[in-house]
Amino acid sequence: MERLRDDLRVTDRRPGEMLECDIVTAMKISYLIQTVLVIPMVLAVAHGGTVNGNGCCYGTDPPDGKANVGKYCGKGGGGASGASCQCGAFIAVQLPGVQLNLRSIMLEQAQGAEIKGIFKGIDNTYAVEYLLNGESRVFIVDATGKVEHVPPAPTCPNLNFAFQSRANSSVVNASLALTDKGPGSASNVKVTSIACTSGFVYTPQNGLLKIPFVVPGAATMMKNATTGFNVFLTRPGGPLNAPFSCTINWTEGSSCKGIQVLNIP
Repeated sequence: MERLRDDLRVTDRRPGEMLECDIVTAMKISYLIQTVLVIPMVLAVAHGGTVNGNGCCYGTDPPDGKANVGKYCGKGGGGASGASCQCGAFIAVQLPGVQLNLRSIMLEQAQGAEIKGIFKGIDNTYAVEYLLNGESRVFIVDATGKVEHVPPAPTCPNLNFAFQSRANSSVVNASLALTDKGPGSASNVKVTSIACTSGFVYTPQNGLLKIPFVVPGAATMMKNATTGFNVFLTRPGGPLNAPFSCTINWTEGSSCKGIQVLNIP
């Protein structure tokens, strides 16, 4: 009889009344929902990028390490190649968490290749990174299932400027060399600025190699090829035999660019 009364106390409640166990359970469920919803949002961090030759934005300043440098991170916003762009805020998700119809599309588009990552954008589009013949590729799937394959980012060559020698007369004649260290060929290597220390100023002679200029012999360069050229510098009001350094900014092709400091002893 006593147990029956206890059972009646549990089951005999007014409509809408919540017992203590209901409240605790509801609090636990609420906490789980908040945990599931809030934790992934920590990953949704926007960062800086650069518009590449295909008009898309590729990461240059990721908040989570070097792994995302050079990877697709959104549309280029119509900017010119080399312009700054803002990478979208993406949330890393797992394939089972994608709705079934979009999941099928992703698997079909990957064509059996390994899917390296799926990233959901704030506009409910998905960026899917997969391996094709060992190379990373990306396609976009929007909420309606429309697919857009992103052209691969061009590989920039590793270019190196080196000091060879100098001769001092009325100006400093510095002999430099440019080497393409790969991984591929280079084209249309252009010097866009030369800024030097200790009062030295880049001074083109006879109207040649006015900035910006294509490095002589660098219209087309094969891997491991080297070309030489001369630059002329003056130092108004000072002796020409002092050591100094120059910062050279350069571009290559339609989207690659770099900067190098060159010491002139």
